[in-house]
Amino acid sequence: MLYENKNSLFRTIFIKLISLLPTRKRIVFESNPEFSCNTYPIYKYLIDEFHIDDEYEIVWLVKDKKKYDKSKYKNTRFVEYAPQDSSILKKIIYMYYLVSSKALIYSNRLLGKYKKNQFSFCVMHGMPLKATSKVYRIDNECDAVICISEFFTKNIVEGFGADEDKLFYLDFARNDYLFSQRDVLKKLGLDNFSKVIIWAPTYRQHDLLPFYNLEETPTTLPILTSFDSIDKMNAFLKKKNCLLLIKPHPAQLKRLPKELLHSNITVISNGKLRKNEIQLNELLGQVDAMITDYSTIYYDFLLTGKPIGLTDDDIEEYEEKRGFFYENLNDVLKGHKIDNISDMEKFIENVCKDIDEYKEERQKICDLVHPHYSTETTKKTAEYIIKNLRR
Repeated sequence: MLYENKNSLFRTIFIKLISLLPTRKRIVFESNPEFSCNTYPIYKYLIDEFHIDDEYEIVWLVKDKKKYDKSKYKNTRFVEYAPQDSSILKKIIYMYYLVSSKALIYSNRLLGKYKKNQFSFCVMHGMPLKATSKVYRIDNECDAVICISEFFTKNIVEGFGADEDKLFYLDFARNDYLFSQRDVLKKLGLDNFSKVIIWAPTYRQHDLLPFYNLEETPTTLPILTSFDSIDKMNAFLKKKNCLLLIKPHPAQLKRLPKELLHSNITVISNGKLRKNEIQLNELLGQVDAMITDYSTIYYDFLLTGKPIGLTDDDIEEYEEKRGFFYENLNDVLKGHKIDNISDMEKFIENVCKDIDEYKEERQKICDLVHPHYSTETTKKTAEYIIKNLRR
């Protein structure tokens, strides 16, 4: 998540002026990637089931509004972000929509709260695993914050600066997509393998947080750090008729090199998911297993009950540069530990043989971090928003 810096003199003066104007019946939505994460299912439910667009203007914040086909997004206006190097006009337009809207619903950028009668709702990008910093501070500049379990209360309050009274205990709306009935593997042309394993590493290089950057490998990946190791892994996967589907973190600075693409190793981008109108958690729900590391995608995938491999070859460097919320990650991260290529091959071998040695351990953690999950999470979140719009 990114914090919307409101310290500049221009912003301060403009906010005070705009605050004098009446609040518009408008809802602003935000996520990264755009039209995804926890914000998108809420947006879709509010329109499809509550027909909120009949009463409120709907706005979605985007980087480039030209790339969107308006016909695919019912009654939705696209407003572009205004980075520091933007024109004065662009900044005015952007801030006008933030300050004058009735509600702000966001999962990545911490949009803040500008007026007493405005409803600001942080639906979160994920629960704490990696340590936070001054960049990730809620500092009570909102009305409510999603917290999926009391297990995370202390970390949200101390790590993000949120008021405990503002925590709204409910699971993530995006997790409803884990149980989607759509055959998304077929839609993506990935249904001709015996097993599909998604690999979702967290970012190692971040353009906005360079002080956290780890040493870059030729492949940008842990474990398979050379193209020779990629070639050998592909040969191993080919024998198993297994696909390793790499999903880069949206904050990863550099794109994965084309040399990663092989017959049994491929990359799924946010752009391809958006083009096919597929949410990431739909895909997570239909793969056979996942490899990750210190990414909070781990918490989501626990709900599937499927095998998880955990790479930790750079854990010491990550601990030094970024740090974690937990003294001992092994208390929270349960799965097949992958410290080298042999460990990865063993995990894949087990997946192919339907061997799952850590199922019971994962279920205990799943029960701990998902006590509020139900298949109506999106509905409950949308109802909460409607209630606050009408207060």
